[in-house]
Amino acid sequence: MNQCSKCGHQRQGDEKKCPQCDLFYSKIDEFLAEEEAKDTQDTLKTRLNRVLSATDRKQALIVELRAIYQAMPKGSLWIMYLVLTFVFALLMMVI
Repeated sequence: MNQCSKCGHQRQGDEKKCPQCDLFYSKIDEFLAEEEAKDTQDTLKTRLNRVLSATDRKQALIVELRAIYQAMPKGSLWIMYLVLTFVFALLMMVI
């Protein structure tokens, strides 16, 4: 948080307290705002808007897919492969 929640004084550098009202700057508020911004950046709607608004949509889609892949836990790709294989096998039995 870059300003005091009580008086609105702008934070200068690494100050821990507001010099006007002697109130501590809230690290929790700053952390929550950063997490909220990160969460809104990683939503499917935001990702789709970035791809659709890009001039080179194919390259933007590749960049977004790589970002999703890098954010995945290590075993999740294997699990997705197993699920898709199982669904494919079920479909082949029905057809």
